[in-house]
Amino acid sequence: MSINCAAVDRLIDSMSFTQKVGQLNQRLLGWKSVERNAAGRLVASDELKQEIDRWGGLGTLYGLLRADP
Repeated sequence: MSINCAAVDRLIDSMSFTQKVGQLNQRLLGWKSVERNAAGRLVASDELKQEIDRWGGLGTLYGLLRADP
């Protein structure tokens, strides 16, 4: 896989300082970040929504792999 450095540079240049710092906001919520709704679909949990509101967005969210039966 080749990386187009010019495209990456353009993307970074287009980001505000706040967006760049926001990319460093990495949360490890794991299984607490999603829950199943009445239809059995995975949806964002209230805890995840609160984290997003608290920090004005998230750069990275770790621990999403689940082992639900």
